[in-house]
Amino acid sequence: MTSLTKSMCWDLVVIKKDKLNGVGAAIYRKPTTNECYDKRKHNSPALCDVKDDPNAA
Repeated sequence: MTSLTKSMCWDLVVIKKDKLNGVGAAIYRKPTTNECYDKRKHNSPALCDVKDDPNAA
């Protein structure tokens, strides 16, 4: 998972674990520009097409 999120230029913000049930969650922040993507050695994962909505879920 770390290599995937790193290749997508995501920054790890926090890892939390619920004290009651032990469920954990990691929160990541995606970049606001394509600067990091443009500097990648390998184009994997590939960027979306320009026509795609960047805010679509």
